Amino acid sequence: MYWHMPNEPLAGVADRLAAFPRKVAWCWAAYRDQLGDAPFQVINLTVRGDVEVPSLQLTYDHMLLRSTMLPAEEAAYRIQHQVMNSADPLYPIEFANDWGQAYWLPSKMPLGWICPALPHPVYVFKTDVPAGKQMQYGSALSLPLVAPRQRFFPSGLEALCEVLLGYVPELAYRSEAVGTFILRLPDKQMRLNEFGFNGSELIAEVEPTEASTPVRPHVLHVGWRQSDGSWADTQEDIDGAGTFRYDVGDRLEQASAIIVEADGTPVDYREIELPPEPISYSDYPPTALVEALDFLDSSWRNVFAGERLLKQGDMTTHAGLALGCASRDDFLARMTDLAAVLNSLQVPPLPSAPRTYGGTPPGPLVRLEAYLREQLSDDGESAALGDAVETLRSIVALRNAMQHHADRAGDVLARFEVGYPVDWPLAWTRVRSACVDQVHAIRRIVQRVEYRASEL
Repeated sequence: MYWHMPNEPLAGVADRLAAFPRKVAWCWAAYRDQLGDAPFQVINLTVRGDVEVPSLQLTYDHMLLRSTMLPAEEAAYRIQHQVMNSADPLYPIEFANDWGQAYWLPSKMPLGWICPALPHPVYVFKTDVPAGKQMQYGSALSLPLVAPRQRFFPSGLEALCEVLLGYVPELAYRSEAVGTFILRLPDKQMRLNEFGFNGSELIAEVEPTEASTPVRPHVLHVGWRQSDGSWADTQEDIDGAGTFRYDVGDRLEQASAIIVEADGTPVDYREIELPPEPISYSDYPPTALVEALDFLDSSWRNVFAGERLLKQGDMTTHAGLALGCASRDDFLARMTDLAAVLNSLQVPPLPSAPRTYGGTPPGPLVRLEAYLREQLSDDGESAALGDAVETLRSIVALRNAMQHHADRAGDVLARFEVGYPVDWPLAWTRVRSACVDQVHAIRRIVQRVEYRASEL
């Protein structure tokens, strides 16, 4: 999580930088797409106030890489006058706009390719360098950087990231680092050093990250949610290091802590969410899921006037649920079939059904839970229904994560006791078995609804 701040003008950014009390790392890169006397154009600039960098002057056929430490006032002057070196205007800086995007990043939270997780809160400013956007790089930045008596880099992109950002992000983010100016300044007033749950205690440890800096008054807000949905919160005035303990019992589900300045400006934030209990699973034959779904559909028709729950359509999709799995591609194919079945459940819309974020109509699993919950009076049955639907939704989420957000798939797989490296046959067996269990749980609830209806 990070906070978007109002867009800031470059003049304001320079003023902020000039007030910084320490030296900053000044790193830049220039590129040319032709050899000979073709001029270099600046494609990247980063100014970082949280690191020490060596003095580098790396020269390659197509690229220059430079880094040095500067007084913050000198860095601010260069930004105001748009020069790489105040004594040598050979490489002017060009900005696409006189303003840019600003962010406030809490400690230990990464911001994609702009910033790794750092131990203190960070102010981040980003804008574009238009020369970088206009260059025709082709495949040059993906090629190795090699020159006599110069450092070797596997690719130009890796060189840009390592020299200018201080780390090499995931492959998908590296090309986003081209054509940007990034300013990164730490806020070392106050941070959440630790925030966690120990037994029945929630513990928040706060501290200034630089003892020599006078600390302004801050407020620590802490809130937590129990498994029954109840929420509690408290706040503390802080002006220095301290450890705060809260007795929250043994049913904690979620907790968050935020440090704000006296005027409410956020400074640091942390959130924890305890993972749900691992899903139990059983050994079933390959056809068990298809049979369980068919049984549920039959029970549904008995209760709801012959209406089908399962959409009658592509039999290949249903047949895929009984197939095995030998690879990641197989697993994704099986999960796609399963998600297609769960997302096509034919549950009537309900006026009282909850609405998802932004007013979007709820999906079939949410409607299924709401539809059946209206028929139930037993809290235990409602809880069992909620658990079953939540598991099925996590299965759909796993398929979506694998296709669109691969970094999140591991968290969902962990619920099925599948770690890395992934054993794909085992993963499919456990997901399918868990799905069978939850489909049977929903079917039993449907049958109890049918039984009660027969008694009326």
